[in-house]
Amino acid sequence: MTKMRHVVALAAVFVLTTVGLIVAAQQRPSRLSDQQLKDLLSRIHTRTDTFRGSFDRAIDRSRITGSQAEDQINQSVKDFEQASDRLRDRVNDGRSSTADVEEVLRRASIIDSFMTRNQLDTAAQRDWQDLRRDLDGLARAHGVTWNWTGSENMPSRVDDQQVKQLLTRIKKEADQFRGSLDKALDRSQLHGSREEDSINQSVTDFAKATNRLRTRFDSRQIVTSDIEDVLRRGGSIDRFMFTQRRQLAVKAENDWLTVRRDLDGLARAYNVAWSWSEPGYTPGEPGTRFSRGLTGTYQLESNRGDDPRQAAERAARAVPSDRRQPTYQRLMNRLNAPEVITIDRNGNNVTMASSRGQRVTFEADGRTRTEQGPGGRTIETSTSLDGDRLVVTTSGNRGNDFTVTFEPIDNDRNLRVTRRIYDDDLRQPVTVQSFYRRSSNEARWDIYYPSNRGTPSNANAANRDFVVPNGTRLVATLDNALSTKSAREGDRVTMTTRSPSQYEGAVIEGVVSSVSA
Repeated sequence: MTKMRHVVALAAVFVLTTVGLIVAAQQRPSRLSDQQLKDLLSRIHTRTDTFRGSFDRAIDRSRITGSQAEDQINQSVKDFEQASDRLRDRVNDGRSSTADVEEVLRRASIIDSFMTRNQLDTAAQRDWQDLRRDLDGLARAHGVTWNWTGSENMPSRVDDQQVKQLLTRIKKEADQFRGSLDKALDRSQLHGSREEDSINQSVTDFAKATNRLRTRFDSRQIVTSDIEDVLRRGGSIDRFMFTQRRQLAVKAENDWLTVRRDLDGLARAYNVAWSWSEPGYTPGEPGTRFSRGLTGTYQLESNRGDDPRQAAERAARAVPSDRRQPTYQRLMNRLNAPEVITIDRNGNNVTMASSRGQRVTFEADGRTRTEQGPGGRTIETSTSLDGDRLVVTTSGNRGNDFTVTFEPIDNDRNLRVTRRIYDDDLRQPVTVQSFYRRSSNEARWDIYYPSNRGTPSNANAANRDFVVPNGTRLVATLDNALSTKSAREGDRVTMTTRSPSQYEGAVIEGVVSSVSA
């Protein structure tokens, strides 16, 4: 039995299995189609008109009617309408850009801040939330990272007395909402259904989370994850209230909007980025918690990150024309990102897999491990953790040296993967970033696809130590042209394994030992 070296196993997961933005882009669109985008903008236009009507009526009945504050917010709504109209025109002319979308969102954030600070009637609040959800969709369609509490209007951290008053108010408002929701459910078609049980469990979980938050605040032990826990549980209630809008009593809707307004204030007080379009908890889901760090299953987001094809093309231009194509192909083999990544962390022990690579387990203790590479080269590999940031580095063989960083971002909802690779023909490394969306809090091991046919392999039956039995026939493709006319003794040769499927993507390294015409 011949044991494949540790560096090859890591490379199979971290570099060669890191699946292409190119392939992914062919499988699904990176943004809405032109018609879908036009439909979305048309819906935003209609909902803007609806909101404007209910907003004007609410302002006329509010304390600020006839004041300078009314003039200012009316101008802000007008500016938002004009920015939306400009975006529609530019989309229809095929000239829209991300900057146009960001302008609309910035104008909308001023209105959102006003709606948060001022308690207008239910119709205006509901119409604004409808419009805001479509604005969230607009941001996603253009790959714009956006959260409503992250706007320039966000105040700095309030003092402890203000936080205490805010938490007291949230508890009182939540109790009031619980009462009005119970009455509304008793008179609704949901009474006695599983949906009623589910929302009751969500409200109970939310109450427990807010109680924990108050207790930790009183003992001065509050951390950001406590705030996120409350917000995420509130998100489940908000989704229910949205789907049941106009089906429940107006008082229940109004009471929830009051709670939600103060939850927005809580997020701003602790500078926690939060959007109500984020997924909430599933009631009763065992072991569910907001912050999972690295552990989870992640799906590639093809509309974000760097294009590996462009990165490889730019880098290959620096080499002579006769070596440009082989260099480009080698880079593409290593820059493509996998469709799915799974990570399970237990202390310093990390297990990883991807849709192109089977499970590999290692200890991220920061120590450098040395092994013998092709041609007698010494290969050094190290894996380290800085909080939840995982860094893997190999060096000693420039043709295969790499550094890969896995870093949870956006409050652990997404994963940023940064790959820096080296090549013999390049003076500078090539760096690309890919972004993944957390699709599950659990590490799923049924994601490995041994070929492009789409049939998952049995990951549990995989040989995790990458042991190749003697006599195994491997089929591999040369990564660069090899000829007796140009080859020299000692030249490095690499091949990418194609079969058997369990070794697909692994790189076989070697050197030319002799050349005979």
